[in-house]
Amino acid sequence: MRTLKQALLALLVLSSAVADLPTEMPIPEAFIGSPVGTASL
Repeated sequence: MRTLKQALLALLVLSSAVADLPTEMPIPEAFIGSPVGTASL
């Protein structure tokens, strides 16, 4: 249950981070480069 909460929180943080990124930046690269993306890999 805790990991589900962490995943949802990470998704929320990621979505807000992606919303702040310039549109020309590819989302997968931004995801992998972010702390959240690196932690989930």
